[in-house]
Amino acid sequence: MRNYFVNRFPPFEEIFPKLREELLAGRMRQCWGRTGCDLRLGSEIFIKNLKNFPDRSDNRNPLEPQKRYRILSVLLEIKPGDIIIVPKVSSSDKDIGKYFTVVECVKPYEFEPLPQGDCGHIIGVKILGTWDYSSANENANAVGRVLKTFSFGKAVNRILNAEIIKVIDNLIATLPPTENDLDSMMKKMLEMQENYLTELLKVFRDLPSDNPTRQNLLKKIHDMLSMLPPDLLKKIIKELFTKNGYRLIEEEPDFVFELFAENDIMHDFYKLTEQKKIFVHVNTSPKIDASNGDIHIVIDFKGTLDKSAGIIFVDEETFINILSRHRI
Repeated sequence: MRNYFVNRFPPFEEIFPKLREELLAGRMRQCWGRTGCDLRLGSEIFIKNLKNFPDRSDNRNPLEPQKRYRILSVLLEIKPGDIIIVPKVSSSDKDIGKYFTVVECVKPYEFEPLPQGDCGHIIGVKILGTWDYSSANENANAVGRVLKTFSFGKAVNRILNAEIIKVIDNLIATLPPTENDLDSMMKKMLEMQENYLTELLKVFRDLPSDNPTRQNLLKKIHDMLSMLPPDLLKKIIKELFTKNGYRLIEEEPDFVFELFAENDIMHDFYKLTEQKKIFVHVNTSPKIDASNGDIHIVIDFKGTLDKSAGIIFVDEETFINILSRHRI
């Protein structure tokens, strides 16, 4: 379950542009982070070291460093997946203004002051979006109204109000998918394709050879294989060998495996001499030297390659039979 926070930048013109620049680079910073003020070292060390910098007038108040630690230590609670609202900052406009930016934590608290010697408190973030306080988006409008009244005296706040959290979630839900989201969607889609293929292969394996539905199922698997992206097809071929004990030696441009599986007695005998190899090619027929004892397998899905001496050619139906027996 993710948590929700507000992180306010100090509105000082000399530091705000740098904090915004760092935010756009994926580093949300906070001030009162001089050398030695790492929050992870605890309150005593933070307070002691903050007092060593009398150039800030508020540090001369003996209670101020204690108060500052209490406020900033909330940063230690922020974990990947948590949502943070940064008021008065825009991802497109350089100036302080009536807008806010929503970010997601991707890396927890770290400490490294800027070259100027401050703002060492860092949360790794990715930007989700920026909205105007008076946006036409109803949820953005509601968040803007909340920010106007939300503990202006604190640099960092945790949001606990369930209604505010719901409004923030509704706002985030209006965002288009990010590139990472699209990558995740593609990964899930490929996993579904691979799982579906596995189930088809299981049924195919268990069907008697004289079953009338076998040919129809073979065509379905053929259609499935023809639609697979090249990377997924290569993954399936690689796993066919590695899951059956053959060590992968090379992967590009073609697969190269040890000739004998690790659980085969010959694997140990061939360690005493030059290890022979299995080369696996997909839809390409290589020129080979058959005298060195290596094995070359060509998986020919298109059935258009000229057969060459010394090469094992595997058509698609044979490959499907091998997959059904040895991959699942």
